[in-house]
Amino acid sequence: RVRVRRLGNKSGEFHLVVLGGGLCYSRSEGSIPFPGDGSEVIAVGAVDAAGRRLPYSSCGPKHGMAKPDLVATVPFPSRWRARPFAGTSAAAPQASALAALLWSRHPDWNAQQVRTTLQNAASPSPANTPAWETGRGVLRLPPGE
Repeated sequence: RVRVRRLGNKSGEFHLVVLGGGLCYSRSEGSIPFPGDGSEVIAVGAVDAAGRRLPYSSCGPKHGMAKPDLVATVPFPSRWRARPFAGTSAAAPQASALAALLWSRHPDWNAQQVRTTLQNAASPSPANTPAWETGRGVLRLPPGE
């Protein structure tokens, strides 16, 4: 859980939950677990460089929602690790970092404004990819941010 506090204003909250698991299992439609299936949760899945959902990344639909909301490209290269940082464990920190950057640039925004901006800035996934696999698309900051 990451808590963002702003001096002189009401504090906002951004919850980040990462569930550990093996990377060897294929996840089927409707497999996204709690808390990622919640309407107030930004669920982040993992895709390859071509924007295709990786087999271990859970997906929706769940409770009538597409889920995940967004995806991040993994593996994430690292100079400090022998192997690239991969999996949804690498996707979630990318989302929280972008949210923190937006919130630091716009301290007057609320959580919904940060969420909407991230969703609207996402790079669309390939045309043949269903929304229940990749949500609004690949995470990115809006131009000019």
